[in-house]
Amino acid sequence: MGACVGSGSNTNRTNQSSNQPRNQAQNQLPPRAAANPPNQQPIYRNPPPPPPPANRNAPKGPIPLTSVESQDRVHLEVYLRKNSFELVPVPQQAGNFSLTFEFDSLCVCIIDIYYFAVENLDQLGKNTLNFSVDTKMFPIPQSYRFNAGMKQKFPPNVSLIIPSKYPPDLLQFKNKIHIPIVVNIRNEDKTNMQTQTCFLAIENEGGNYKLSILKQKISIRQKWFILNEIYNLEKSEGECVICLGDKCTVTALPCKHCCLCVICSEMIRNDPQMKCPVCRAKVEKFVNIEFNE
Repeated sequence: MGACVGSGSNTNRTNQSSNQPRNQAQNQLPPRAAANPPNQQPIYRNPPPPPPPANRNAPKGPIPLTSVESQDRVHLEVYLRKNSFELVPVPQQAGNFSLTFEFDSLCVCIIDIYYFAVENLDQLGKNTLNFSVDTKMFPIPQSYRFNAGMKQKFPPNVSLIIPSKYPPDLLQFKNKIHIPIVVNIRNEDKTNMQTQTCFLAIENEGGNYKLSILKQKISIRQKWFILNEIYNLEKSEGECVICLGDKCTVTALPCKHCCLCVICSEMIRNDPQMKCPVCRAKVEKFVNIEFNE
C-alpha cells in the first residue's frame, strides 16, 4: 500500500513539473497573427468574423448613368401602338392593301408614311437626319395631320401598297438598305419637338401580309434613342406589382419589365440584391416613363 501511494505521488509531481514549462511557453507566445512569417496571411482555426456592414448613410460619389441609382424620365406626347399595325386587303381592288394602325396624341400631330425608304444618319451614325425614297421605283411619301386624341385609328383605304409588286427579299428588309415601311409621328411644337418612328418589315403568309417591327426610335429635341420593347407599357390600367395601388411607370433594365411605381422602385434600389420582382433578373438601371393622359 505504501509503495503504491509513494509511486503515485511521484508520478503527480512529474506531471506537474512537465506541464509547468509548457504553460510558460504558451504564455510567452506572441499573438497568433504575429507568429506567422512575414507576407503570409494568418491561419485561423475558425473562419474570421465578417467585416462590419458598410455605413449606408455615408456620402456617395457621382452616380454613373448605367447604375440603378439613376432614373431617366421621358414625357411622351405622341405614341404609336406597335401591336396595332396591319395590312388590310382593299375591297374590290385585287392586290391592293391598306395600312392601318392606332396612335395616341396629346396635341396636334403629323404622321409621315414612307415605303422602301433609306434612313440617312449623321456622321456618328446615331441621329436620324431624314428619310429618302426613290419615287421612280416606290410610292411617294405622304403626310397626314390629326387632332389630339387617345387611341385614334389611322383611317383605312388612305395609305395603299401592292406588296406583290416587290421581291420577298425587299419586303423582308434583307438588303438592309430599303426599309419596307416607316411610320413617323411627330408633334407640331418645334420648340419641344418629339418624334416616334416605327420601322416595319412585310411577311407574306400565303397571300396575307403580316407586319413585324424591325425597331423603334424616339427623338426628343433632335436627340434620337432606340426604343426597346417594354412589357406591360401599353396597359394603362397596370398596377405596381409590389403595392398593387399606384400605376406602374418604372421599367427595370435589361429585362424591360414595366412593373413598379416610383416609390416601390426606390425600395428595389436600396435592396442589395436589386432584382426585378417579375423575373428575378439582376437590375442594372431603372427608367421612369410617364405618359400624361
